[in-house]
Amino acid sequence: MSTADDRCRRAGFTVLEAIVAVVVSVIVVIVAIPLLYRGTQALRRSGCAYNLRALGQALDAYQTAHSGAFPCGARYQMSPESPWGPSWWTELLPYVAQDGGKMHWEQVRCSGDFGGEEVNPNLKLVDGLLPTVMRCPASSLPPLSDPNKTYSQANRDSLDHPAKGVALPDYVALAGSAPDMMNIRPDQSVIGPHGRNTRDGPWGILSGSGAFPPNQAMRHASLRDGVGNVIIVGEQSTWGIDPYYNPPLQYDLRSSFPDGGYKGAGGNYGGLNPEAEGINGSGDDRCFNITTVRYAINAVTLDAEKLPKGIVANPIGPPPRLPRDKKPKNIPQHPTGPGHNHGIFSVHVGGANVLFGDGHVEFKSEQMDLPTLQMLVTRDDGHVAKK
Repeated sequence: MSTADDRCRRAGFTVLEAIVAVVVSVIVVIVAIPLLYRGTQALRRSGCAYNLRALGQALDAYQTAHSGAFPCGARYQMSPESPWGPSWWTELLPYVAQDGGKMHWEQVRCSGDFGGEEVNPNLKLVDGLLPTVMRCPASSLPPLSDPNKTYSQANRDSLDHPAKGVALPDYVALAGSAPDMMNIRPDQSVIGPHGRNTRDGPWGILSGSGAFPPNQAMRHASLRDGVGNVIIVGEQSTWGIDPYYNPPLQYDLRSSFPDGGYKGAGGNYGGLNPEAEGINGSGDDRCFNITTVRYAINAVTLDAEKLPKGIVANPIGPPPRLPRDKKPKNIPQHPTGPGHNHGIFSVHVGGANVLFGDGHVEFKSEQMDLPTLQMLVTRDDGHVAKK
């Protein structure tokens, strides 16, 4: 007859059984962690993709109301505030179901700039406004501009509350590609009011080969490669990084920084002149909230002394701590604001969400070769690029 001690020993784990249990547990954890990580990343991407689909639906509604035309990407329009006109956001937001109807945009359409000495009558409505469709839920970028840099003192004084700033969107409209995928060389492609690429200047190459060129509202039919084959909007939802520093130095590379989502073009681009740098939009006048693809997806690792051409940025935050074994590095004092070629970059690992002309959204890999990406953002190069 068995004793109580025998029954207790039989009820417990043997050493071998305990080892097997531990091994199985480790295997389960090893398998589960990547699955959990992929699931988390997919969830983070889904909120961003939802916003882009909402933008696609808004664009469809806008086109229905405007005879098949897209909004103008970035407009030059003289106003009491400044020559800076509005961006595509001011035209589109009234058609976004989740954000439309919250304010009247007519006065914002007159000027996208809030820095002039004439008080913008719509500033009180714009200040601090954060349309949800502008923000990637996973992004850690600042949601609002610095009002001390964005607004004039007169405009700050006109508010009946402390200034908050203008919304900085995480999505950018695509003006086209550089070089032009119609095989037009950048130095030969200044060809008039409906020109393609301008000259390569201090701000980079500005293109008109995509869905959202400056000062021109493209029609649906102009996407001759097929609306399902042309990328029209992409993400700009993560930091530019200079890994030299400890901690790495961060740059805000969004095409809306530092003046917000409602600012458009500084030049009319009506008579592009290759002999007159900076005159009438020859490539030196900035355009906010649109970008020309010159680099691959997620090309955000920078060298502060050798920023890629067409990338203009100021470091964010306090001066960095430098490694002891290296001499301090001179950070170039670039003019505040975007260049023309900040491109597509995402907080999501491995690629970025993009919106196509027919309203569908895809997650494009950062491994995509640059010519293919440039074909996908060009509206009429005659090539249906592989996806």
